[in-house]
Formats: sequence, structure tokens, C-alpha cells
Amino acid sequence: MNPQKKNVRRGGFNVVDALILFLVLAFAVLLIYVMFFSDIRIGNGLRKEESRRMVSYTLEIEPFDEEFLNESLYLPIQVGDRLYHLDGKYTLGEVSFVGEAAPYMAPTGEVLTDEEGNNILQYAPYPGKSVVTLKVEAEAVYNGTSYLVEGKALRVGDSFSFTTPYFAGTCRCTAVEEVTADGGN
Repeated sequence: MNPQKKNVRRGGFNVVDALILFLVLAFAVLLIYVMFFSDIRIGNGLRKEESRRMVSYTLEIEPFDEEFLNESLYLPIQVGDRLYHLDGKYTLGEVSFVGEAAPYMAPTGEVLTDEEGNNILQYAPYPGKSVVTLKVEAEAVYNGTSYLVEGKALRVGDSFSFTTPYFAGTCRCTAVEEVTADGGN
């Protein structure tokens, strides 16, 4: 008989058990996310699903001096013009709609409160400045989370410089929508 008995603890919870349990739970959560909430397809080599789609996006040309307007009060941009990124390396699509010049509304600094208690910043026309809205159609790649036109992400709120045959300026994307095959949105 061995005079020194070893106390062997069986059935207890230790650090190794906690680590194994954590790894199993993390893998289960990751698997559930990939299966139900992600555009990642396991059978596709864990690459995001990509497909080509026709999109229409709305651009608001940032405030410009009204002296750039031609005699008919329109910018020299026409439906059918190709829109290019200012560096000229890639196209952003084809202009499908050109809105009329509207006065640029600048914040006045005055804040009013509505019936629900929300503060609302007041705006007023800024003399000599205008904005124009364009709609542009382009073929884009949808990667499951965003549209890519010529490899550049197209996101609402992004500002960028552009050029057409007779005009160059800066715009801000205000909307992106997919155009269906039957021509509707």
C-alpha cells in the first residue's frame, strides 16, 4: 500500500473544461450566423455571393454658383451623358434624369421645437447658390452588403467628384435602388 494517497478529483469543472466549452459555443454561434444571417455561402468556398445588377442612384450636385447655369437655367448635363469619376479611370454610369436647379437651402442657426419635443434646425434659401439632382443608371456588382460600380462602393451619403463632357463638380449620393428586369424599381 502506498502511504501517500493522491486526492484525485473527478467530475469537477476546471479551466480546460471552460476553454473547450467556450470554443464549442463560439463555433456554434459562428455556424448559426453563417447559415442564417450572412451572405457567405459555405458551399461557395466561403466567398460572398456576387451578382451583376442594374442600379439607379440619385446624386445631388453640391451647392454651386448659379453663374454656371446656361441660359435655360439648366446645367450642361443631359440625359444620356456618361458620368465619370474625376480621375477619369472609371465610369459611374449613364445619366437617366436631370432635375431642375433648386435653391440651395442653408441652415439658419435657428432651432424650433415641434409638438413632440424634437429640435428642428431651420433652413432658408442661400442667395446665388443652387443644387441639381441627377439619376444615374449603372451595372453594379452586389456583394451581399453593397453595390460596387467599377469596383468602387456606392453608398448613400458618400461624396465624390465627377465629370461629364461639359461639366465637372462634386456630388453626394442620396439614394441607391435596384432596377428590375421589367424596368420598374
